[in-house]
Amino acid sequence: MLQSQPFSLTYIGRAEIKLPQGVDVRLPARDVNSFAVALEHKISVALHTSSSAGTSGSALAGELFLIPAEHGCTIRNVGSQPTSVMLINFRCSSAANTISGVQAAGTAALSGPCAFHTFRMPGLHNALRELIRASEPDGAAHFYRVQSVLYSMAAAFADSMQTPRARESELSGYVEHVRQLILNNYPQPMDMEELVQSSGVSGSRFYKAFKQQTGLSPHKYLTKIRMDASLPLLAATDSTIVETAHAVGYHDEFYFSRLFKQHIGMTPSEYAARATKKIANLCAVFQGDLTALGITPRFSVERGWRDNAEAVLQQLATAAPEIILTGPVDQALDRRLREIAPVAVFRWKEYSWKDRLRDISAVLGLTSVAERWLAHYDIKLDNAAAMCANVSATTLFWSCLNSKAASMYSG
Repeated sequence: MLQSQPFSLTYIGRAEIKLPQGVDVRLPARDVNSFAVALEHKISVALHTSSSAGTSGSALAGELFLIPAEHGCTIRNVGSQPTSVMLINFRCSSAANTISGVQAAGTAALSGPCAFHTFRMPGLHNALRELIRASEPDGAAHFYRVQSVLYSMAAAFADSMQTPRARESELSGYVEHVRQLILNNYPQPMDMEELVQSSGVSGSRFYKAFKQQTGLSPHKYLTKIRMDASLPLLAATDSTIVETAHAVGYHDEFYFSRLFKQHIGMTPSEYAARATKKIANLCAVFQGDLTALGITPRFSVERGWRDNAEAVLQQLATAAPEIILTGPVDQALDRRLREIAPVAVFRWKEYSWKDRLRDISAVLGLTSVAERWLAHYDIKLDNAAAMCANVSATTLFWSCLNSKAASMYSG
């Protein structure tokens, strides 16, 4: 373990490993240490010793990790394209002849000699270029350049172990930034790995933080937002499936259709056929239910419309709806409504809003859409409760419920 006494590192060379798609490369244990960097695409890594299975994880492009002396390593290309890994090999002058001291730098020691840990280094691209340029030694200048790169890597590693790479509040703020970025730019192509790299933390830590705050991974969150946005477009009579797919970020309408059926439970054309029905809504409470289903009614009224029922009935007849949704009405008014169109009455004060949403969706043939919305609602609610529990704030929990749940239909 490294204490406060000096130690030195000596660069002894670099190597590049080519990894075709889906291929494993097993590096045997050696008497040297290596900083390894994934150059193009994501890789999976497993460290091990002769007596221990060690730990494993993944590294995104541009992330570094340490392969300590006397540790073997298995690297796998998990991407769809060939990639490569560069090894920067060096020796440590400590008595144990390992970099395990750096692992324990400051107060953040790793849990065991074989812990896998990724980190980032400012200016990595220029540093690697310097090492490649140094393949042809030029005396003292060459020595000092490569040693400078090596110590910069060691410093970045030690710093990542000593202090959080991003305080939780800062990471939380960045996650919210990414969430808003997705909400505001979902029709555009998004490079999630680039967003992860900008977070300043490892991919696994960012994805974990994002899921803790949203209940979904970034990719699943993006898909959800795109699917949500597609519903009102398909429900509009003047938007085709191709136009809708392009509008929400999918240039391949067939891929969009497959995703839509997977997530919504029916094809886009099936949804459009049901959602474009001319609906008249006579109960303001139902507006949230219809919004959850992606529907804007062709005719709706304000609260207290019965004070001017005759005028409303005339307007309703002119609108020629295919179905009328209403709360309980007296027999005379019910008869007048049924002369205009079929009527679905929901006694909404007598049961829960979830059951009301299910009942309305069943009448419209959109049960799977409602169940998807409710599933995401439960995810958000569970996630809000977990976040609030983490800070032991009961009042914040109820605030979350009031703003996210009781109002019911936030995005």
